[in-house]
Amino acid sequence: FADVKEALSAYECGEIPLRAPIKVLIDGEVVDTSVGRLIFNEILPEGYPFINRPLNKSDLNKLTADVFLKYGEKETIDFLDRLNKTGFKFATQMGFSPGIEDCISPPHAKERIKQTLEETNKLFMNYEMGFITEFEKSHTFVDMWSKLIEEIREETVKNMDMDNPLRAVIDAKSRWDSSIVTQVCAFKGIVQDALGKPIELPIIHNFVEGLNEFEYFIACKGARKGLIDTALRTSESGYLTRRLVDVAHGVLIREEDCGSKEGFPMCKEDDKFRSDPFRNRMIGRFLAKDVIHPKTKKIIAKRNDLITPEIADAIDGAGIDKIFIRSPITCHTPYGCCQKCYGIDLGTHKLVEIGRPVGVLAAQALGEPSTQLVLRTFHKGGIVGTDITQGLPRIEELFEARVPKGAAVVAEIDGVVSIEEAGKDKINVIITNETEDVFVYDYPSEEALLIGRKKKVEQGEGLFKDEKGEVVKAIKSGEIVIDREAKTIKLISKVREETKYQLSAEEELLVKDGDVVKAGQLITKGNIDPTILVETRGMLEAQRYTLNNIQAVYSDQGVTANDKHIEVIVGQMARYVQIVDPGDSNLLIGEYRDKYAILELNKKLEKEGKKPIRFKQKLMGIKAAALKSESFLSAASFQDQVRVLSDAAIIGKIDYLRGLKENVIIGRLIPKGDAARLSRPLLIG
Repeated sequence: FADVKEALSAYECGEIPLRAPIKVLIDGEVVDTSVGRLIFNEILPEGYPFINRPLNKSDLNKLTADVFLKYGEKETIDFLDRLNKTGFKFATQMGFSPGIEDCISPPHAKERIKQTLEETNKLFMNYEMGFITEFEKSHTFVDMWSKLIEEIREETVKNMDMDNPLRAVIDAKSRWDSSIVTQVCAFKGIVQDALGKPIELPIIHNFVEGLNEFEYFIACKGARKGLIDTALRTSESGYLTRRLVDVAHGVLIREEDCGSKEGFPMCKEDDKFRSDPFRNRMIGRFLAKDVIHPKTKKIIAKRNDLITPEIADAIDGAGIDKIFIRSPITCHTPYGCCQKCYGIDLGTHKLVEIGRPVGVLAAQALGEPSTQLVLRTFHKGGIVGTDITQGLPRIEELFEARVPKGAAVVAEIDGVVSIEEAGKDKINVIITNETEDVFVYDYPSEEALLIGRKKKVEQGEGLFKDEKGEVVKAIKSGEIVIDREAKTIKLISKVREETKYQLSAEEELLVKDGDVVKAGQLITKGNIDPTILVETRGMLEAQRYTLNNIQAVYSDQGVTANDKHIEVIVGQMARYVQIVDPGDSNLLIGEYRDKYAILELNKKLEKEGKKPIRFKQKLMGIKAAALKSESFLSAASFQDQVRVLSDAAIIGKIDYLRGLKENVIIGRLIPKGDAARLSRPLLIG
């Protein structure tokens, strides 16, 4: 066809079908395309490059974001209206409905199911004869069938023709996913009972051929689990959202730049936890440290530079896999965040405005998908491994900084591992660390020595007499080396540190006999308790772990949440510090205050020559952080009303009305826009 109009006219006259391959001259170039793609490109804004490929749900989201960036809000709204009308028009004409003959089972599926059934029978026989434990039997059973389901799921999709309506629905990523189609075409697999325990009787038929009576009965248990989850977990998800809002409602953009020199590490290795790659994650953030090219040593971008797509490409192209960015986690603005540490507003793609309530935005952005995830259980029919109840409790665990279920054992010291048996089904993992302390003494003369030809001394034993005639004693027990020329005694004391962990023989070890481990390293498989990470590797590492694991749960369920939102919440979890010694301030021991407000107050006290405040920092759960809020109005309207108000009355607490909730409660205007700017004295309180 000579141009797009000619091709569209031919389609309207019924000469060519919608999806037929055609050649069209576009901008002086012959393009292999179809009428459908020409119609789609007609609705794009003027001047937008020609799109000549199938688009799924996520591609449309990216396209909308791109149109918004290039053409602005008004043109994006018009484009979405045109997309909506065109979509409904052609969906109506298409009459898109899968038939039973479209449900094609992959070849050799039945033989492989039969083979896995035989292996399952052998497994159960080994258990009955006492060769394996119940734990090993359950795990092997689930692994065996999960592996088969995964393989057949991939083959089911590959086996379908591109014109198959089921394949089109999967590729569009709109409604179903391949696991649902596998249940219809191949087999259902293992289901869970209402308590979430796998039923060790696999359903080997699919919905096309129909289940037998026994399988139907088992499948009902999976369906019941879906209904129970929908009823129970929705309320939990709503409560999570409420806690998130309560902990973060006071986080507003308060100033342009807090001047923080701290940076939060953004690493390429963390890509495995999320769907967004390293290059995309850095766009829209400000740098905390200069980025230097590893080969040419030239500066790619300086501290406080905004990372644009061009700079992101340069950093990624240079093979750099770790940068330090400004983050709400390391922001020094008391009671909020600054523009530089937050970066670009995700709604406008411009620098975030002063007064923007980023805390509430973060809480809603993380709470809303958790509601969706809960409801999504129902669609999967209680299939093992596809269930959000393995996800939502994990999200709660992380946000509440709880000891996780099936917590991993973490090495508390550096050292060498040795493993020994400790009775029935128990093993001891011992980490030993040997260090040497060396002390050197100068003695006046040979006559002054008190140790003769000894090679070892005990703690407190006399070594020699000094010039005043006083006996110099050994600080610790150890070996001694005398250098008679230099007239020195070297005392070498070996310090042996040992930690022992008694574990069940069923736990999966990540270390072996003779391994050298570092403090904070995992000894067994499982999730780490973040409070242990704080002690062994520091607060930033614990916050990075929490951020990555929350992202892992969301992305596993196909939900994209921007790192910024999680950083705002995780920042609040470590925001409040407990006063250990109030120094010369008017604060009380045990009181909780904003860390950066205390640091500013300490600077003021030191300038005046007064004693500074000493405090301790810990990672708190969102519920605890919300109750420790400096605003007693906010805390009392959340939970434990009587206790919060009693405590506030006893110590004569003042509420400075810095957040959103406390202003709403007493009927004032909320601090938005320039009203969110608080002078430094008012920030410190």
